[in-house]
Amino acid sequence: MSSSSGTFRAVMCEKISTSAAEGIEAAVLCELPRKSKLEDDEVRIEVRSASLNFPELLMMQNKYQYKPQLPFVLCTEGAGVVKEIGSKVSNVRPGDRVMFATMQGCACEELVLPAQVCCRLPDPLSFSQGAGFYMGYTTGYHALVTRGRLKAGEWLL
Repeated sequence: MSSSSGTFRAVMCEKISTSAAEGIEAAVLCELPRKSKLEDDEVRIEVRSASLNFPELLMMQNKYQYKPQLPFVLCTEGAGVVKEIGSKVSNVRPGDRVMFATMQGCACEELVLPAQVCCRLPDPLSFSQGAGFYMGYTTGYHALVTRGRLKAGEWLL
């Protein structure tokens, strides 16, 4: 957290770039206001890792189907530790390690999300592995099973 308890830092895209490399170079660290009170179904997460994936590279160039309003927080996947929960949250507790995906942006020190988008991070996985799980897993699964029609017992080289 930042020195001021009312803010946190986030990596943001403030302008559309002509290339992915230019977009990464133009990313800036900004202070954002901290949400003071959670809704009943929300959790506050201390983000420990965020994953930059192909969709974000396209978003920085305004080439992705989802076009966030500028400026926006980068990264759509993350992992961290639950710090606070709303009164109706039952799937996670403070101290739980979680992974999550959101178009809200995950490259920040703190994130408030609906509890339903959080999954407990399995103990063997690091925060970085959890932060990169959704996109990599679902892309690989779709390519091999849905498109490639890979079946149990088949080999892949």
